[in-house]
Amino acid sequence: MKKILSMLTLSILIIASCDNSLDNPEFNSNINNRSDQDAYDQLVTALDDDQIISDNFYLRSAEVVDSVLHVTVSYSGGCREHSFELVWPEAIIMIFPPQFNVILLHDSNNDLCEAAITETLIFELSENGLGLSKDVFSLMKLGIINGSNPDEIVNVNE
Repeated sequence: MKKILSMLTLSILIIASCDNSLDNPEFNSNINNRSDQDAYDQLVTALDDDQIISDNFYLRSAEVVDSVLHVTVSYSGGCREHSFELVWPEAIIMIFPPQFNVILLHDSNNDLCEAAITETLIFELSENGLGLSKDVFSLMKLGIINGSNPDEIVNVNE
């Protein structure tokens, strides 16, 4: 009986250590947004060579509101802070409307918990150094490439 009670207590502690809610509004990842052509080119090459450059996550949706990019992602975790980085090319195709892809990377910080987290990442586009106006952001054709699965691309404004 003591063994069963001990196992039950241990199970409750393990379950309580991670928040298993699908959408946890209190969980916010560390977010970085950078424009770096060399890093972007290296990431594209790595993705073309089928190298793993990011921890696993799923792109759910993306939209630009004013000059803010909202990207909804899902991933497992819940016990450690996760980091996301959006890497932009410095050169974009300057046709109208502007068209280009960015790469979203995820670092789970070795979080082995299994809660299903869904969160919306917020990226200030005016801070990326591309010099595009708010009006252009609302018209641009932007593809977000999943760094853990380059076949998964979410297109914004299409």
